[in-house]
Amino acid sequence: MPVETAVVGADRHVGRRLVRSLLAHEEFELSVVTRADERGRIAVAAERRRETEGDGPMPDKHSGGADGGDTLPASVTAPAVTPSALAADPTALPAVDLVFSTLPDAVAERVEPELATAGHVVVSTATNARLERDVPLVTPELNPEQVGLIEVQREERGWDGAILKHPGAPAVLAALPLAPVAEFGLDQVHVTTFRPAAGGDPPAMETLDNVVPHVRGGESRLRTELQKLLGEFDGTRVSPHPVDVSVASHRVPVRDACLESVWLQTDESVSPVDIESAFRSAPTVALPSAPTESVTVSLDPSRPQPRLDTAAGDGQTVVTGPVDDAGDGVQFDCLVHEAVRGGAGGALLVAELLARDGYV
Repeated sequence: MPVETAVVGADRHVGRRLVRSLLAHEEFELSVVTRADERGRIAVAAERRRETEGDGPMPDKHSGGADGGDTLPASVTAPAVTPSALAADPTALPAVDLVFSTLPDAVAERVEPELATAGHVVVSTATNARLERDVPLVTPELNPEQVGLIEVQREERGWDGAILKHPGAPAVLAALPLAPVAEFGLDQVHVTTFRPAAGGDPPAMETLDNVVPHVRGGESRLRTELQKLLGEFDGTRVSPHPVDVSVASHRVPVRDACLESVWLQTDESVSPVDIESAFRSAPTVALPSAPTESVTVSLDPSRPQPRLDTAAGDGQTVVTGPVDDAGDGVQFDCLVHEAVRGGAGGALLVAELLARDGYV
């Protein structure tokens, strides 16, 4: 039996990508899509997946082709719905096995707990609650064991459902290559991020011929999410990794790529070759949407580049450049698709992990 799913917030950038991915998925059935109206309420926009002649899979499973996933396929009628179509009662959401939430943070903060209380298992890309001690923040290659926090969450909150969070692109991008380097002892990490304008703050037009420093909340989220992703789970709580992290975030005029320049210092003395070898040993996971390589290393000093590397592994693979000796540490650049690995594709991997492990 397929896993029946809903996408709450399907009119948003990541939500549209999720809808397209689910329509092409072999194990998940897209049953319901909703949108948030102008007052932050939820309205059902379409029910039951419809197969439409000629509406086949896109060139890659997440992007939606040339339009970048910015429109919904013809097989889904959303978001052509009026706010009066359905009131905001989350318990009115039809019964499904799994709910994807791509709601705005302020709306998600109100709605997701109500969905969980009503018995729904929610996989969310919203930033709220990512660091709450009983909320799993999961990247399946790195910390699948954190899914065990579901039981803690249910016991402490009295929910039949659950909320799981997927981290933002900057944290995933840093964590995937750094996880295997942790064997050398991570001491300090300095990250400079260059994030795309699409779906961001400030509006995209403000980044044309421009670079906007200080992405609101970006620095603190990357720091704390990275420490949680690399932390240890003892069955009841996550102890964050003690690595010292400093961050500078920028919005730049690119469409999809999140690019980072990373400087790191390890407890052990290691060479750039050692670090590159560790990158190549980054963990993988056997899930339908997982890439063959979670991290790939280019030895071309001009890589990675948004135009050349964003689609690696259908947007799920982190691409790093060569590692350079920086005197008191090492430096490298890395890149991943912001809305795929840092959004729709990452959330899909979390859902596939839940299905594999019997949570849905």
